[in-house]
Amino acid sequence: MEAIQQLSRTAYHYRQLMSPLNQKAKNYKKRSDSSHHAKRVHKIKYRLTEAQIQDVLRRYEAGEASAKVGKAFGISKTTVISILNEHGIAIRKLGLTDRQKRQASRLRQSGLALNEIARQLGVSYGAAQRFLALKSSIPEY
Repeated sequence: MEAIQQLSRTAYHYRQLMSPLNQKAKNYKKRSDSSHHAKRVHKIKYRLTEAQIQDVLRRYEAGEASAKVGKAFGISKTTVISILNEHGIAIRKLGLTDRQKRQASRLRQSGLALNEIARQLGVSYGAAQRFLALKSSIPEY
């Protein structure tokens, strides 16, 4: 009997502690359900005007990198690629220049890590990795 009373008091204590938290959770739910909160617009056609989209296309076709174009408009590289795909523009696969390839090979032979090689060349980790992986699969004579 004593154990039941002790458990009962403990349960009452925790119920009292949880009551304000439950009320806050209910208020939060009400607040998030209300329609006066602005919803973030995700669709690109609502974030960029048609003129801006045409500018994205023009800049990319002029040779600017998709990441740089995206940064100029406050959108991601992936979003730029989506816009290009929607408009039927072929995506460029930019590799390393001949000079960068020679330098990457030398840096790798010296034992540098891929992320350091990419940083020194000013290219993405993936670009350095693709080149070095391709180079290692080609036998040297």
